[in-house]
Amino acid sequence: MVLIDQKSRAVMKQQKTEFYGWTNAGLLFFIYLSTTGFVFYGFAVIFPIMIESMGWARGEASLAQSINGFLWGLLTPFAAVCMNKFGIKKTMISGLIILLAGLILLATVTTKLWQWTFVWGVVMALGLVLSGLMPIQTIIMFWFNTKRVTILGLVAAGAPLGGFVAQPFITWLIIRTESWRTGWMTTAGIAVLALITCFFVRTKPEELGQHPDGLDPEAAEIVTVDQSITPRTYRAKTEWTLREAMVTPSLYFSMVASLAYLMPLLLITTHGVLHFTDLGLSKVEAASVLSVVLLGSSLSRFPAGWIGDRIEPRWIITAALAIVLISFLLIWKAVNIHLLMVFGLLFGCGYGACLVLIPAMLGNYYGPESFPKIMGFMSPFLILFDSAVPVGAGIVADKTGTYDMVFIVLSVFIAAGVFGAALCAPPAK
Repeated sequence: MVLIDQKSRAVMKQQKTEFYGWTNAGLLFFIYLSTTGFVFYGFAVIFPIMIESMGWARGEASLAQSINGFLWGLLTPFAAVCMNKFGIKKTMISGLIILLAGLILLATVTTKLWQWTFVWGVVMALGLVLSGLMPIQTIIMFWFNTKRVTILGLVAAGAPLGGFVAQPFITWLIIRTESWRTGWMTTAGIAVLALITCFFVRTKPEELGQHPDGLDPEAAEIVTVDQSITPRTYRAKTEWTLREAMVTPSLYFSMVASLAYLMPLLLITTHGVLHFTDLGLSKVEAASVLSVVLLGSSLSRFPAGWIGDRIEPRWIITAALAIVLISFLLIWKAVNIHLLMVFGLLFGCGYGACLVLIPAMLGNYYGPESFPKIMGFMSPFLILFDSAVPVGAGIVADKTGTYDMVFIVLSVFIAAGVFGAALCAPPAK
């Protein structure tokens, strides 16, 4: 028994040293930091200055973000098909090329509202969905099993960390150069680095003759009793088909929980700076509050993933959504920048945990092979609600002069998400 234990640990140590999954995780971290961190979150500080400079109304200019979100959802099934047919890596490279082309257009030739709406709403949506979180999450699920949620949390922390750095930096550049185009050019440069990085990514362990977690089946069988490599939370024993998953209540409860953090997130990222300046903050102060939101998201993602490998994710999601609800209400009525900083940090912690744990929970419940198909099924339904937030909030603000009604409606959705998460138990075939 001692000899077997020594042998198994020697095999594990050797394979961990050579395991490419850690390198892969670092590459994917940087790609996510670059695309979502600098591009998507960078939009939040470029957009207000851009529409002010161009003289566009908030509602009509926000239509681009609504179209972006709507197409993001509709294109998710298309991305899943591309991943299955052409491979995840080729899909990501294609998305990064499209993303780079869109950023160059925004930085150079975009002058009219229809051009802005088409480039950000259509071109950027296609680039973001093909190179974004779903393919990254799928690769992680192939490479890791026992530490899956922990690594998902670690990689997912790249986006808010990138946004935390990008937002004040881009704001400073725009003010210094007196041109919002500088912001788009900066994000284009980061996208080039992400494209180069993507060529070093490996989709599955089999490509290098390796196995998930760096353990071959023989070593995994020898050390099955070792708690360090045995999942402590629920894992599906077999892969589910989409048809089987569609009849489980947990799938729909997870959709409600997803809406509960995505809708307020879209409000904050699209109209947050405008709402904060309406409260009396300067543009730099407003960008700083948004950066703190992203900092909170970054700080919470890895711990949420680590805990999610030890406690069933649905209970952590329930607590996180409760934090989102409380902080969202406080952001609405905050009276000074210091309170906004605190409430923004809490909001970021809550939504960051949800962003990591809801996809991880779906992968645990239905299997990594089924994950892209399930996300492809869910996304069009989610986006019907999500895409209405940016343009709807802009219209409400234009007509009433405040975002009060938007905050009230979204608070109801978040409360429903708290209950949905609590009811999202592991499904049974």
